[in-house]
Amino acid sequence: MDTNESDLIESTNDTEETVNEEVLNEEVLEESNDNQVEVDELKKQIASLEKQKKHWRVKASEPKEEKHDLSEIALLKKELSETQLIAKGYSDDEVTVISKVAGEIGISITEAADKKYVQAEINELREERKVKDATPSASGRSSSVKRDVNYYIDKDIIPEDPEMVREMIAKKAGKTYKPLG
Repeated sequence: MDTNESDLIESTNDTEETVNEEVLNEEVLEESNDNQVEVDELKKQIASLEKQKKHWRVKASEPKEEKHDLSEIALLKKELSETQLIAKGYSDDEVTVISKVAGEIGISITEAADKKYVQAEINELREERKVKDATPSASGRSSSVKRDVNYYIDKDIIPEDPEMVREMIAKKAGKTYKPLG
């Protein structure tokens, strides 16, 4: 081999090495740029997650407001009104009558308790209770006579049948009675 040929081969090898090194450098640089993009995206995700974490910690430390259902509030008001009536000396039966009247007419329990016809019914209920307590129990006797509303209104007594009581209240209030069923 000749020196020219040998120089030529060496020169070609040097050129190939230089080209290979440049290509390798470019690939490393591209890979480095790709890694940098991934690093930047991960940093953004970390920053976002830290903001979310801070937000939820603040939110968790805030006092929570209790929201009550309207029906729950209405029930509590009704129970309070009934308790107040019991504290005023009304019996459970009397409170039940007042509560039913209030529901039928659409007024509060305390307003219903102040109505004259409700007070009259309460007095009738109390008189009936006094008579019932004073009367000795019937031994084996039973009365199965069905009375109508006018009988109870004329006698000024409250029937034991709750439907009859409602009918009587409606009639005294001048309204038409509608059975619940």
